[in-house]
Amino acid sequence: EAEEAKRKAEFDAKKAARDEEIQIEWEMNTMLSTDELLKQAENNIATGVERITHRNMKESVAAYIIELSRKNENLSRNILHPKKSVANCFKYINIKAREYLEEDMKLTGEKPDGNGVIGIDIPDDLCYDWAEEYYRSTKIEVDYADEEKFEPKTYTPAYTSKTAKKSTAKKKETPPPKEKEKSENTNQLSLF
Repeated sequence: EAEEAKRKAEFDAKKAARDEEIQIEWEMNTMLSTDELLKQAENNIATGVERITHRNMKESVAAYIIELSRKNENLSRNILHPKKSVANCFKYINIKAREYLEEDMKLTGEKPDGNGVIGIDIPDDLCYDWAEEYYRSTKIEVDYADEEKFEPKTYTPAYTSKTAKKSTAKKKETPPPKEKEKSENTNQLSLF
């Protein structure tokens, strides 16, 4: 139990250090001048867009967010938050779209076809609102999904019983299985 408490304390210390680094990086970004802030926010969005494969919506959502950031300095600061990324923004939009779809299906009583395929039109403005919502909030679940979580180890006794020692000794005595002999008649090459 003492070792587990020590492990937990070390984990908490590492997590606190990572969180502090993120906070410092974000604070450094918030100290930028307005022009530098806008330039960095636009650069951040442009770099993130290059990595996205959702071609049908990436440019329009990026343009919308960049336009909003020009009007709102606080949004520009949030774009530069170390946990925020365009990829996570699109994950958030997809999560919200699924929730929207499920709610719409409940209201209309529709069910997916036999293949599980569901199709619905989601208004562009709604996607833009979700993108804006993602960047305005610093507590979006998607941003913290990849964080390492502490998992306690199960307790295993330091001693072993005599019967356990005997069974492991018996297992060691059995020779490993021999490899199958290759016949020389085959003309095929083996990749293994």
